[in-house]
Amino acid sequence: MEFRRVVKDYVLMLVFSFAAGAIGLGYFATAQAADWPNWRGPNHNGISKETGWNADWPEAGPKVLWEKTLGTGFASMSVSKGRVYAMGNIKDNDILYCLDADTGKEIWKKSYPCPLFKKNHEGGPCATPTISGDSVYT
Repeated sequence: MEFRRVVKDYVLMLVFSFAAGAIGLGYFATAQAADWPNWRGPNHNGISKETGWNADWPEAGPKVLWEKTLGTGFASMSVSKGRVYAMGNIKDNDILYCLDADTGKEIWKKSYPCPLFKKNHEGGPCATPTISGDSVYT
Protein backbone atom coordinates (compact mmCIF):
# COMPACT_ATOMS: atom_id res chain seq x y z
CA MET A 1 0.00 0.00 0.00
CA GLU A 2 3.06 2.26 -0.29
CA PHE A 3 1.70 3.37 -3.68
CA ARG A 4 -1.52 4.64 -2.03
CA ARG A 5 0.53 6.67 0.43
CA VAL A 6 2.48 8.23 -2.44
CA VAL A 7 -0.76 9.14 -4.24
CA LYS A 8 -2.23 10.58 -1.02
CA ASP A 9 0.95 12.62 -0.51
CA TYR A 10 0.70 13.84 -4.12
CA VAL A 11 -2.89 15.00 -3.62
CA LEU A 12 -1.92 16.74 -0.38
CA MET A 13 0.98 18.37 -2.23
CA LEU A 14 -1.47 19.73 -4.80
CA VAL A 15 -3.66 21.11 -2.02
CA PHE A 16 -0.51 22.64 -0.48
CA SER A 17 0.34 24.13 -3.87
CA PHE A 18 -3.04 25.82 -4.06
CA ALA A 19 -2.60 26.98 -0.46
CA ALA A 20 0.83 28.35 -1.33
CA GLY A 21 -0.81 30.90 -3.59
CA ALA A 22 -2.53 32.37 -0.55
CA ILE A 23 0.49 31.99 1.73
CA GLY A 24 3.02 33.18 -0.78
CA LEU A 25 1.03 36.28 -1.61
CA GLY A 26 0.78 37.48 1.97
CA TYR A 27 -1.63 35.17 3.82
CA PHE A 28 -4.79 36.33 2.06
CA ALA A 29 -8.06 34.85 3.31
CA THR A 30 -8.79 33.60 -0.20
CA ALA A 31 -6.39 32.15 -2.74
CA GLN A 32 -5.28 34.75 -5.26
CA ALA A 33 -3.70 32.36 -7.75
CA ALA A 34 -4.13 32.31 -11.52
CA ASP A 35 -6.42 29.73 -13.10
CA TRP A 36 -4.93 26.34 -13.98
CA PRO A 37 -7.75 25.07 -16.23
CA ASN A 38 -6.17 21.85 -17.52
CA TRP A 39 -3.27 19.43 -17.14
CA ARG A 40 0.04 21.33 -17.32
CA GLY A 41 -1.69 24.70 -16.97
CA PRO A 42 -2.98 27.48 -19.19
CA ASN A 43 0.00 27.33 -21.57
CA HIS A 44 0.15 23.50 -21.62
CA ASN A 45 3.79 23.56 -20.46
CA GLY A 46 3.56 22.98 -16.69
CA ILE A 47 5.05 26.42 -15.93
CA SER A 48 3.32 28.95 -13.70
CA LYS A 49 3.98 32.61 -14.48
CA GLU A 50 3.02 33.68 -10.97
CA THR A 51 5.62 35.63 -8.99
CA GLY A 52 6.08 36.68 -5.39
CA TRP A 53 5.96 33.18 -3.90
CA ASN A 54 7.08 32.92 -0.31
CA ALA A 55 9.26 29.84 0.18
CA ASP A 56 9.81 30.56 3.89
CA TRP A 57 7.27 28.06 5.18
CA PRO A 58 7.09 26.91 8.78
CA GLU A 59 8.98 23.68 9.50
CA ALA A 60 5.70 21.73 9.47
CA GLY A 61 4.90 23.11 6.01
CA PRO A 62 2.10 25.44 4.94
CA LYS A 63 -1.25 25.36 6.70
CA VAL A 64 -3.68 22.91 5.05
CA LEU A 65 -6.71 24.94 4.01
CA TRP A 66 -8.93 21.92 3.35
CA GLU A 67 -8.93 18.26 2.32
CA LYS A 68 -11.40 16.18 0.32
CA THR A 69 -11.67 12.42 -0.15
CA LEU A 70 -12.25 11.80 -3.86
CA GLY A 71 -12.09 8.02 -4.19
CA THR A 72 -9.54 6.04 -6.18
CA GLY A 73 -7.82 7.76 -9.07
CA PHE A 74 -4.66 9.35 -10.39
CA ALA A 75 -5.94 12.52 -12.05
CA SER A 76 -4.64 15.97 -11.23
CA MET A 77 -6.91 18.91 -10.42
CA SER A 78 -7.91 21.94 -12.47
CA VAL A 79 -8.73 25.39 -11.10
CA SER A 80 -10.89 28.02 -12.76
CA LYS A 81 -12.87 31.00 -11.49
CA GLY A 82 -12.54 30.04 -7.83
CA ARG A 83 -13.48 26.40 -8.33
CA VAL A 84 -11.44 23.20 -8.18
CA TYR A 85 -12.39 20.31 -10.47
CA ALA A 86 -11.21 16.85 -9.48
CA MET A 87 -12.10 13.21 -10.16
CA GLY A 88 -12.18 9.88 -8.35
CA ASN A 89 -13.85 6.48 -8.53
CA ILE A 90 -16.09 5.07 -5.81
CA LYS A 91 -17.82 1.70 -6.20
CA ASP A 92 -17.27 1.48 -9.98
CA ASN A 93 -18.52 5.02 -10.61
CA ASP A 94 -16.27 7.84 -11.81
CA ILE A 95 -17.17 11.09 -10.08
CA LEU A 96 -16.33 14.62 -11.25
CA TYR A 97 -16.33 17.06 -8.35
CA CYS A 98 -16.68 20.83 -8.47
CA LEU A 99 -15.38 22.31 -5.22
CA ASP A 100 -15.09 25.82 -3.83
CA ALA A 101 -11.36 26.65 -4.02
CA ASP A 102 -11.42 28.60 -0.75
CA THR A 103 -13.33 26.15 1.43
CA GLY A 104 -13.26 22.78 -0.36
CA LYS A 105 -17.04 22.55 -0.04
CA GLU A 106 -18.77 20.59 -2.76
CA ILE A 107 -20.65 22.80 -5.22
CA TRP A 108 -21.79 19.91 -7.42
CA LYS A 109 -20.74 16.47 -8.62
CA LYS A 110 -21.48 14.28 -11.62
CA SER A 111 -21.24 10.50 -11.41
CA TYR A 112 -21.32 7.89 -14.15
CA PRO A 113 -20.69 4.11 -14.22
CA CYS A 114 -17.07 3.17 -14.90
CA PRO A 115 -15.28 0.01 -13.73
CA LEU A 116 -12.04 0.52 -11.79
CA PHE A 117 -9.86 -1.26 -14.42
CA LYS A 118 -7.09 -2.40 -12.07
CA LYS A 119 -4.46 -3.06 -14.75
CA ASN A 120 -1.30 -1.01 -14.26
CA HIS A 121 -2.34 0.60 -10.94
CA GLU A 122 -5.27 0.58 -8.54
CA GLY A 123 -7.58 2.05 -11.19
CA GLY A 124 -9.74 5.13 -11.33
CA PRO A 125 -9.61 8.22 -13.54
CA CYS A 126 -6.20 9.27 -14.83
CA ALA A 127 -7.19 12.33 -16.87
CA THR A 128 -7.30 15.85 -15.48
CA PRO A 129 -10.59 17.70 -16.02
CA THR A 130 -10.28 20.48 -18.63
CA ILE A 131 -12.22 23.72 -18.34
CA SER A 132 -13.10 25.76 -21.41
CA GLY A 133 -15.51 28.64 -20.88
CA ASP A 134 -18.42 27.29 -18.85
CA SER A 135 -17.78 23.64 -19.85
CA VAL A 136 -15.80 20.92 -18.09
CA TYR A 137 -14.43 18.00 -20.10
CA THR A 138 -13.28 14.67 -18.68
